[in-house]
Amino acid sequence: MNFFDIKGSGENEYKVSVEPIGSNSIKMVCDCRAGMFGRICKHKLAVATGDPSLLLKPEEEGRLKELSEKIKLRDIGGLLESLYILRKEHDAVKRKMDKARKAVELAMKG
Repeated sequence: MNFFDIKGSGENEYKVSVEPIGSNSIKMVCDCRAGMFGRICKHKLAVATGDPSLLLKPEEEGRLKELSEKIKLRDIGGLLESLYILRKEHDAVKRKMDKARKAVELAMKG
């Protein structure tokens, strides 16, 4: 089993564990709120796809990359990669929407 310490929002820190199951699946657990309910969180996605931006210990980047390369070879790897890309696109659109909403609200105060 592999463990990684991951940055959360603000001062929060989380642990993500990854365990291979059989030849094509993995078990991932994160102790964030979403992760505790079994949902895919940004912390699990970061670990599964090898994104080092949330690592609390930068020296673990090599181990993270090695693990993510192994995950990519499993059936679930492609699904996780697609979800990661869509999550990034969603976050970018959300930021644009928030900016536009604020501009409209400001204009309406007139």
